[in-house]
Amino acid sequence: MTASTPCVTIGLPVYNGEKYLPQTLESLLVQTYTDFELVISDNASTDATEEICRAYAEKDRRIRYVRAEKNLGAVWNYNRAFELARGRYFQWASHDDLWAPTFLEACVNALNADHDRVLALPQVAVIDSEGHRIIADQSQRGSDYEIMTDDLLPGRRDNLESDRPHRRYFGILVQTIRCQEIYGLIRSDALRRSGLMRAYTNSEKTLLAELALMGKIHEPPEVLYFSRWHDERYSNSHDAEFKNEHFVTDKPKTKKRRQFVWPHQPRCMAGYFAVIFTTRIGVLDRLRCLGSFAGFLLQAKRWKSVISRMVKGTTMTVDIPENARRGEQVVTATETTT
Repeated sequence: MTASTPCVTIGLPVYNGEKYLPQTLESLLVQTYTDFELVISDNASTDATEEICRAYAEKDRRIRYVRAEKNLGAVWNYNRAFELARGRYFQWASHDDLWAPTFLEACVNALNADHDRVLALPQVAVIDSEGHRIIADQSQRGSDYEIMTDDLLPGRRDNLESDRPHRRYFGILVQTIRCQEIYGLIRSDALRRSGLMRAYTNSEKTLLAELALMGKIHEPPEVLYFSRWHDERYSNSHDAEFKNEHFVTDKPKTKKRRQFVWPHQPRCMAGYFAVIFTTRIGVLDRLRCLGSFAGFLLQAKRWKSVISRMVKGTTMTVDIPENARRGEQVVTATETTT
């Protein structure tokens, strides 16, 4: 790629991210793969986010800072970050996560090695608010604790990188719980053919299902991405109505919280069904995907959970268990500054 057209665009949508933003920017800027631009899309933050971003942009010419006049919701901001991209490959970056210095290098190498791969994301570790790794207890298989470790799901990696679209589709619908793949490196031309983020919460899984129908999803074996779970993270909210207002609209929460709230699952399921017909795949593959979709619908335990959350007005969120073990602090491992 030329100097004016980077190979990779990192899109960082942010709203009021002052607490973790400096660490996040440092861990991105020290990547060993340097042919990238960093596009920061600020959704009208009211804290020190603007000052932090402008200061970094002055020091590093790879950064482009764009600010919205008003908060238009996280879905709009994620799509806006991609619309500003120029790179052949694209990566969304959360304002509070961390990356090892070789993250981009591993992902670019993976996509360059196989044109059938549409997305690459190394293994993921969960960290807490202080940057300490959360150690998953494999004896807790089958409980919410397992949700922190998608790699415990048998056959998942083989399905996501299968030559058969219906197996990749099944791997997303049934075997991917945290949807961390949305923060992997993605081919920009595939994203342009997709519907991007839809106007409902957790639509990233609909997009992942769509991308899986387009090509393989590869997971380099190293742990190079650190997803931070903390109380201020909007995706960790249990209030379905509040989460929808954050992700989809710019309206402040003023009315009394409703007890009965549609969770995201019904709209996601409609999206899973629709992408089977909007993505260019063969007729036989489409029929096989319909079979995978039927298998997804027949998960009785999941329906029980959906109905329960609908009645309670909550959404699917997994918290770090109080008795979880903390491991090393990854801040120094990613060469970030505090």
